Amino acid sequence: MSIAPRDAKYSIWVCWRAGHDGLMQKVWASSSGRTSAAATTETADDAIAWISSHGGQPWFVWAAFNAPHAPLHFPPNDLHSYDAAATTNRNQYEAMCEALDTEVGRLLAAVNPATTNVIFIGDNGTPQNVIQ
Repeated sequence: MSIAPRDAKYSIWVCWRAGHDGLMQKVWASSSGRTSAAATTETADDAIAWISSHGGQPWFVWAAFNAPHAPLHFPPNDLHSYDAAATTNRNQYEAMCEALDTEVGRLLAAVNPATTNVIFIGDNGTPQNVIQ
């Protein structure tokens, strides 16, 4: 029995796959391709657009953000307040967490809190190379 989204007959699905070169590849139900935007931003953009397209109809979104996750890096500067010149694993990890917080905040601002249930789950833990 397959649990792949395309086999479950979901109306739309998007996922991210790490390439052998360390870049993220966006995979749609009908196509795939690289993107130049940060995966965290793309995930929020996709979820917000999909929710907006449903108007007042009931909807369900599972927005599976990749960050913070290896390979550690500084996200775009408008998503965090860390100094990119101070390149340490810890700073990169914390910048990725702040970028995630920024984009989750943007997603939450796009929904009605009176009629929306939000469940936030994290499964990555903290990598050993950022623990002080």
